[in-house]
Amino acid sequence: MEGVKHIDDDSYEGFKEKAFKSLKKLRLHELPKLISFLKDEEAEMLPNLLDLSISFVPEFKLPRLPSVKNLEIQGMASFLAEIVHNVDHVETLEIGYCDELESFSDNVLQGLSSLRTLSIHNCKNFKSLSDGVRHLTNLQCLDISYCPELVALPSNMNVLTALCHVTIFGGGDHNGVLPEGLQGIPSLQTLSLYNIDSLPEWLGGMTSLQELRHLLLS
Repeated sequence: MEGVKHIDDDSYEGFKEKAFKSLKKLRLHELPKLISFLKDEEAEMLPNLLDLSISFVPEFKLPRLPSVKNLEIQGMASFLAEIVHNVDHVETLEIGYCDELESFSDNVLQGLSSLRTLSIHNCKNFKSLSDGVRHLTNLQCLDISYCPELVALPSNMNVLTALCHVTIFGGGDHNGVLPEGLQGIPSLQTLSLYNIDSLPEWLGGMTSLQELRHLLLS
């Protein structure tokens, strides 16, 4: 549907009523001209939406959706700033194929304080989470995969006292991410390191660690 600009052009135009009030899951994929859900942006929309997936919809403006808990974004790094203001209670965030994404600003991470799961994959220019990770006080699961420019993790990750599960998948060679930023995380239970040459010595002191996976892939 390459010509679609609004999902509903006229049904709610001029009326301040709830639109799509029963919808809980929505996926928008490859809609190059989509601008908004409704032409009339005054109407309240999607009041019960929980799961939202948006991929390769470059013109779309994210409306305020406070009920969304699970958000997936692909190919649209510019959305990160909008998330902070419009989807401010998101608990699961997956970001993929955002080649222009290099890092998260401190302001963005501060606005994602409700996050429990963060997944970043196939972002070829992604370099850093930044020290702003200190704001992710509820983060339990972190997964970073196929981000070849990422060479190290922030040194202050030990303040993430809720973080239990971490997966780091190197970007394709065995000289990838250095996992030293994980040192001292008090609650870390599961650690998976793929395509990373060697295990650091400090792992022996991680008394909470229950499961360790280490694999080199050709």
